[in-house]
Amino acid sequence: MPTFGDIFEAIFDFVTKGGLKKTVIGLMVLSLVAVSGAYLVYPQTTTSVALSAVGATPEGQFEPPAIEGNDTVGYVGQFSGGGGPTNVPVEGEIRAEVNFGTGRVVATAQGDSVSEGYLEGEVGTRTGETNGTGAVNAFGLTGIEFNFEGEYSQDGSVAEGTWKTVSGSEMSGDGTWRIERVEDGTVDISENSD
Repeated sequence: MPTFGDIFEAIFDFVTKGGLKKTVIGLMVLSLVAVSGAYLVYPQTTTSVALSAVGATPEGQFEPPAIEGNDTVGYVGQFSGGGGPTNVPVEGEIRAEVNFGTGRVVATAQGDSVSEGYLEGEVGTRTGETNGTGAVNAFGLTGIEFNFEGEYSQDGSVAEGTWKTVSGSEMSGDGTWRIERVEDGTVDISENSD
């Protein structure tokens, strides 16, 4: 049976002859390989776990806005683009109500070439990504369907994205949109300006 002296001598030899150093370096290399592999397979999860471990929050993490405890927030903004065979300019105003509690988005759109339009969709309450569908009356045609998608800023003060008519629609078109949160948080989506 080894004595205390034998054990001490073995530990001393292990430390002074580089065994400890090699073991530590080996463990560090294995950790680096494991973390790199995890990042390649699950980049967002690995980043979140690493940032949480050091007490940080991931940059760009979406924080749904709340105005005086109300989940529904009002936004006003603009859309623009082109439509039809000659890409006639299309632009106007968007008025939206977003409920960050349920993730529901409803909005209206109106402009020079768009007599009326209605949109509905959803917003990811954790990601800030949004998408949905709508229909507008434009250029004398009714019920022109389109899809939209986009993303809200980190604090939810601004959202922007793109829109495109549904394939097979009577009129083709696409463009961009941008909305900003109104100060008091409320907006009447039925009151589009002419």
